[in-house]
Amino acid sequence: MLLSECSSILRDYDLISAGIDSRQRLYSNGETDYFDSLLVSGGYYSSEAFFIETDRLPLLLRDQNNQELIFYNNPTDLEKDADYLLWEICGLDLDRSKQYSFTLNGNAAQLLVSYNFKYPYTILGNGKRKFFPRKPAGQYVDQGEAVGIIPCTRYLIVAHEQGQVEGKNFLEIKSLPNKIYVFTYFYKKGFVKNYKKFL
Repeated sequence: MLLSECSSILRDYDLISAGIDSRQRLYSNGETDYFDSLLVSGGYYSSEAFFIETDRLPLLLRDQNNQELIFYNNPTDLEKDADYLLWEICGLDLDRSKQYSFTLNGNAAQLLVSYNFKYPYTILGNGKRKFFPRKPAGQYVDQGEAVGIIPCTRYLIVAHEQGQVEGKNFLEIKSLPNKIYVFTYFYKKGFVKNYKKFL
């Protein structure tokens, strides 16, 4: 067993990608037409969201697996203490031109940047297991360390402090005609992190 695998077992969280780990994951409250999405993208499909503290933003944006970044706002124009919510949708045939609207606790939220991201994956049982890419995802496939690539699109949303509430917060993502994704997280003088539970 590799040392990195041993340390992962001993940690109470999992590494996702540069600047992100599982402690930052938001709770998924479901989505409409989930099975339609699954039919289109099959075993590649997933939809997750993460809380990104200000100091993690440079790590996130410099990840070598980021592709085709489109900025909608200038990061230097935002408050220095602003936090962010990252929504990641993975699967085949993703339509990058699709328009989404984002609301945080019922109020419109700013989109900072969207970009494509690639995860390498291995086969685990009957499913695909994507893993933290410490180098360009394609290199894992070329070197026989991964079976293939899972394509994703990421959307980074600004979470102003005044837009968050003490207690449960709601992130809602909508696209036409009637697709809705809902995520929640707890905020108490900062994001309340999620830890793995050991049996």
